[in-house]
Amino acid sequence: MSTILKRLSRGKSIADSYKNSPFFKRFRGEDESIDRGTGYALANAIRPTRDGTLFEHFLVVGLPTDTVSRARPNRPEKCQPQVLFQYPPNEEKPLKHDFVANFCFPRGIEVVCHERTKSASDQLELMFGQFSKVEGTDSSFIFLISGEENILYGVCVLQPELITDYSSFVAAPPTLTSRGVCDFFAPRCYCFLSRFPFFSVHFEVLYSILARNRLRRISLAVGVQDEEKKGESEIDLVKAYYQKEVPTESNGLKFNLPGELRSLEFVCPPGDEDRQMAEWGLVTLFKLLSLKNIMTLFTCVMLEKSIIFFSHDVGLLSACTLSIIPLLRPYVFQGPFIPVLPEEFLEFLESPVPYVIGATHLPEDLIREDKVIVDIDNDTITLPTTEISKLPEQKKLMSSLEPYHEAIAEKVQKANPYKNMPKNHEFVIGISAAFRSYQCWVMDEVIIRHLDGVAPSSDPGNAGKSPENSPEETSEHPASGSENAAAKKFDFTDPVQVENLISQMPKDYRNFMSEFLKSQLFISYAEKLLDAIRKKILHRAPHLRTHQRSRSTEVIDSFMKVFRDMSIATNGSGSPT
Repeated sequence: MSTILKRLSRGKSIADSYKNSPFFKRFRGEDESIDRGTGYALANAIRPTRDGTLFEHFLVVGLPTDTVSRARPNRPEKCQPQVLFQYPPNEEKPLKHDFVANFCFPRGIEVVCHERTKSASDQLELMFGQFSKVEGTDSSFIFLISGEENILYGVCVLQPELITDYSSFVAAPPTLTSRGVCDFFAPRCYCFLSRFPFFSVHFEVLYSILARNRLRRISLAVGVQDEEKKGESEIDLVKAYYQKEVPTESNGLKFNLPGELRSLEFVCPPGDEDRQMAEWGLVTLFKLLSLKNIMTLFTCVMLEKSIIFFSHDVGLLSACTLSIIPLLRPYVFQGPFIPVLPEEFLEFLESPVPYVIGATHLPEDLIREDKVIVDIDNDTITLPTTEISKLPEQKKLMSSLEPYHEAIAEKVQKANPYKNMPKNHEFVIGISAAFRSYQCWVMDEVIIRHLDGVAPSSDPGNAGKSPENSPEETSEHPASGSENAAAKKFDFTDPVQVENLISQMPKDYRNFMSEFLKSQLFISYAEKLLDAIRKKILHRAPHLRTHQRSRSTEVIDSFMKVFRDMSIATNGSGSPT
């Protein structure tokens, strides 16, 4: 029994209050509003249409002022964060996720007391220290909420502030209780919840908001008046960003910052949301992990192992975990996918279903025998006790990736996605192309090459007859016969057919392919492919009769073409575009 569960058994805890929350229900597949078993799975989300607003909610999350009355000097304590401000207001656009505050502070939120001195050096350092700390990966990170109609990306920046300073977004209470000789500090989180992974521009706007917030506090510290006007400018920036049109590939975003001479420009790269996450996370992953460990990680994800990313740096943790999404393309991970798991919910690591989870802390008594643990900070991977099948032709894939891995190690100084993103484009294109070529090779040469020999005939009695002799394919019924023929050619959910297919593959590939072809990752995608193929064959039924091609050949040709098309452009759910 884990430490978390022991704590739960002794009495009510923070996690207890969330037992019946949507987070728990969706993770365990208990939410009746979504398909049972999907939980926080990427497969339950779709690519958002490029319309609406750039973000759903802007949030300021932290501690209320009355925390000061409970805080004790020299005794830091963790408290429960709360949403202090949101835009649009809750009455206009309710915030559906009651657990968002926990994701904004995955390690919890700690109150720190600093004794007042004449120099107030500690306080000044916290309030007006180098802004680069705010832009650092330990203060800037991304979380993800899925399991609904759309994925929501939480783009967060943490900044230490006086608890009694309610910033410009929330009016201070009429009276504040003084704590004598101490000042109490705690971080606040400024967050955009958005359907779009336009991370660079989201962070740029957040940094601009915080820069104005800092300027306001400096002005107050030196006695400059007109606080109200300066405060409104921060809210004006949020409102102006909310009103901007969502950029498309043909129409980028140009955002003139209110009250500033500079403007922000964002060009939406071609492709879908996977491309956005590739731009953000792939180079960070290649910077922090050896190529050998990346290959091991890729193998484990393809085989649907439970994977835990671990790092004390929440920004690097989220970037590396998100890189799995473009790494798998065109497949979509079917289990729970949580880039940053709040420490209150660590019991989820004991889940029996395959998952990909990022964590800043691992329980000492975590059962590790069936889990892959990727230690980002130390570039190590701990594998399950069971043997991991070898990736087919792994050396060739490594050879194609090695030049990019070496170049990133040489040219990328720090693993900071925000600062490196403008330089990442060339690396991302090369890395993505290498993985895409490998996936196509697996499909073409390992699966498709052996598919025709094991695909059963739809009607043995018609063997050797031309398509014209088949009654289902008469001009009156061109669709139903073709659909049945294609549907009965091969069933990836049929264990007998799958075993027959595997038996024809090279021996070195069989262990891996046996697991891969039986995984939900592959089966769910194959079903979408075959559905697309059926539709194509229905459309081309007259062509089949004229050229008298075997239906099996048509299925294989279509399978290869659709797979290649979808490996280049897939939507958020992996469905054919």
